[in-house]
Amino acid sequence: MQALNNFFKELAIKLSLPDFFQNTGLLFNNLFLAMVAALSLIALILVVCLFRTKKKGSDAKNWD
Repeated sequence: MQALNNFFKELAIKLSLPDFFQNTGLLFNNLFLAMVAALSLIALILVVCLFRTKKKGSDAKNWD
C-alpha cells in the first residue's frame, strides 16, 4: 500500500501538481484518476456524437 502511495506522490511531482495532490493518500489519488478518466470518456463520447460523418451508400442522394 505504501508503495502505491509513493508511486502516486512521485507521479504528482513529475506532473508538477500542487502540494495538495502530492501529500494525499491512495484513496484520493485513485478518485482523482477515476474522475479524469470519466471526464475523458465523456469528452470522447461528445466528440463522436457531435462530429458524425454522413454515411455514403444507397441512402445518399445524388445531386447530378
